[in-house]
Amino acid sequence: MSKSLFRRIGGFAAIATLVALHAPPALGVVYGTDDRMDVYEYQSRATEWAWRALQSNVALVSAAGISCSGGTCVMVAAPTLGQYYDLCPDERFVSQPTHAFCSGSLVDHDLVLTAGHCVTDQDDCDRTAFVFGYRMLDAATPVTSFPEDDVFRCGRIVVRAEDGPIDFAVVKLDRSASPGHRPLPIRREDAVELDGRVAGLMLIGHPSGIPLKIGEGPMAIGASGLSGGGVRDAQPGWFQSNLDAFTHDLDTFGGSSGSAVVSVDERGDLRFVEGVLVRGSTDWIWDPGGSCYRRNVCEDETGCFGAWEEITRATVFAPAVPCACGDGRCDPTEDEFACPADCLGDLDGDGVEESQDNCPGLPNPGQDDGDGDRAGDPCDCEPTDPVLWETPGEARHVRFTRDDASGESAVGWFPPQDEGSTALYYDVLRSDVPFDFLGPAVCVESDDGADRVARDGDPPAGAAYYYLVRAQNDCPAGEGPLGSRSDGSVRVGVPCPPSAATGR
Repeated sequence: MSKSLFRRIGGFAAIATLVALHAPPALGVVYGTDDRMDVYEYQSRATEWAWRALQSNVALVSAAGISCSGGTCVMVAAPTLGQYYDLCPDERFVSQPTHAFCSGSLVDHDLVLTAGHCVTDQDDCDRTAFVFGYRMLDAATPVTSFPEDDVFRCGRIVVRAEDGPIDFAVVKLDRSASPGHRPLPIRREDAVELDGRVAGLMLIGHPSGIPLKIGEGPMAIGASGLSGGGVRDAQPGWFQSNLDAFTHDLDTFGGSSGSAVVSVDERGDLRFVEGVLVRGSTDWIWDPGGSCYRRNVCEDETGCFGAWEEITRATVFAPAVPCACGDGRCDPTEDEFACPADCLGDLDGDGVEESQDNCPGLPNPGQDDGDGDRAGDPCDCEPTDPVLWETPGEARHVRFTRDDASGESAVGWFPPQDEGSTALYYDVLRSDVPFDFLGPAVCVESDDGADRVARDGDPPAGAAYYYLVRAQNDCPAGEGPLGSRSDGSVRVGVPCPPSAATGR
């Protein structure tokens, strides 16, 4: 059955169960301004590293805190950030939930990098779920429901260390996360403070257990690693960082432990995982005037002497991680036969290897990208629009839900793996004939917005309704596919009229 097709029989209902939550630990500080941002604020592919962050990041969650049934996993209700830490109401992110206790990143198709103190032994690892996609959809909507394909369990701990600033673990998942998720490339030689191509450091993780945040910190690189305050107290196996003289920084909190610290070049392109965040200064300080806690903010080096974040170098744990096919780099142990995704060469003849090409398959020698969305102009459906680049893929994991309290039934789904835009809308088709979505089909919703829920009446007793969901965006050919039948043939469906609300 296609992932976009859902069958619903009269009288059927789906039920999710809530269980207990693992509490997050404490770690971190804000340097200068709080530069943490939600992924949606970066307009998806506005920069490569934001897109790769979403693809590779995992939240470490208590396995008892997530329930899976019928292909969908649901996190339990959790206290908000403000409730958990008794924060002042004007603090950032106070209404966001605190589900994660640590962070991690995919570094091979089935390997996750995190901090050693996040998985103390095999029993601890067995009690942990590794969840992709825990993020905010917008300012008010956290993602707490996931396709089961994005929730993993611990297979075994491959390697682990916890000795002061040398604190890391590589965990083998219970199955491969590819091709749905791409691993991040790891620095295997040299050092970040000596790499002249590095323009900044980014932090990817879940501060205080809240949905995914990205923190950025431009830095100046010098032989000592001290220019601009970027890398401090550089040691063979670890380094400290508070970055850029406290103006842009790696703002960290409890739950950030295990976060990947990645480097980017001056264009915003990802370079390497430079290390894993281990520990740092105090998160929250008491405000006696407000009778609540506030962020520990270091306005300058004088006012917060000794503040730091410790990061275990990637070169320490790199030997435990094989060169990852699919990380976008053709490593010495790979070739075009063993890893065509990374080592295809220059098939379009534009002088740029396909693994590094912003428009693979079509010549783009200058890597022109006028709107900065990381889709080269020849491949971009709207080269002047940074939030639109290609026709969307197939909507995923269509499912039926029922609210027993209200008696309402609904069809829900997850967005395509390849969204092609930050502004998707959807058609929902219904038929009482599973193999025909033309003659007997009707449009339950047309050009619906980003809520990814369609309400529909129950089928008659003993009858069945079948659903398809079609993702769309504003590319000239903006209708995504409806999936395929079991025999491999492409599904076709009735066109839906333009929405009166949108005029599409």
